[in-house]
Amino acid sequence: MRKLSPMLALLAGATLLPVTAPSQDAPAESAPAAVVAPAPEAKADEKQGPFYAIVDGRKITEAELERAIARTVANIPGIPADQLDAFRAHLRDRVGEQLVMQEAIIAYALKKGLALTKEEKDAKIAEITEAIGGDDAVKDLLEAQNLTREEFESEVEELGIFHKLADTVEAPSEAEIVDVFESNKDRFAQAEEVDASHILLGFTPGETDEQKAEKKKKLEDLRKQIADGGDFAALARLHSTCPSSTRGGDLGSFGRGQMVPPFEQAAFALEAGGLSDIVETQFGYHIIKIAEHRKATEPNLEAAREEIADMLKEQKISELISEIRTQSKVEYPGAEAEKAPEATEAAQPN
Repeated sequence: MRKLSPMLALLAGATLLPVTAPSQDAPAESAPAAVVAPAPEAKADEKQGPFYAIVDGRKITEAELERAIARTVANIPGIPADQLDAFRAHLRDRVGEQLVMQEAIIAYALKKGLALTKEEKDAKIAEITEAIGGDDAVKDLLEAQNLTREEFESEVEELGIFHKLADTVEAPSEAEIVDVFESNKDRFAQAEEVDASHILLGFTPGETDEQKAEKKKKLEDLRKQIADGGDFAALARLHSTCPSSTRGGDLGSFGRGQMVPPFEQAAFALEAGGLSDIVETQFGYHIIKIAEHRKATEPNLEAAREEIADMLKEQKISELISEIRTQSKVEYPGAEAEKAPEATEAAQPN
């Protein structure tokens, strides 16, 4: 399965890549250009129900929008029950615009003759099925997402069409790649970093020197156990007073200037696999273990070439998508129905 950025995967309409809902404090986005008045006859269909939007002739029903909102909410745990209705309402315009964008892209691609053949569709379904983990995994996914097999195959087909459209975008030239590299050299330099874990026996207010000495002795004993082959992560979970103890002491990656000086000095003095002596900081006594030590490197065009090429290609695809959305014809039947009573009332004489 081709890897897309979150933005492109979202616009491709892939069921496997759910929408990330915006912060509840975020302002609603304004509607894009090229919105035209709806055709009266497009307000509803006996079989499909009322329409949310019609995009270049492709219809999005209110039921489809509600299902998309429900799938989005289902992927965001922890929403308080008393805020659920307000949250769904907040998502309506954002999820609706996503659906409009998807339909605009597909309509444009089909006009360009980029429909999938039966063989291409079958191959794409097989590819996605394998990526998910097989037929049983697909069934589980469909149940979790409340999708039918037919809807799943339709979305996979749309993803395939999007890939075809993306493939029509011209690859960046060597001059474009070099220009980005020369203008952003600092970005492509590798700063020195370590992947580190630690065990901390922290200081508490009012501790005596004798109590601190006991902690240091305990940590020395732990260090000896680790040096003799003991499990660092297991001992961190049992003894470390740092919140990282739940992760076996794992602190992740960090560069210089991010930790207090004594800790940084000890960490960057170690190579991969190294174990520090006891390190004292204002927080307490530490033992540090280094999983990886990446040295600083100078910017290198060859090392950065693929990243830059992917970035430029994605930028060009994004520009194409924006152009497609701007030029698409979008009708919102429901919006016209809501405005009608206001217009009638405004027309009444005083």
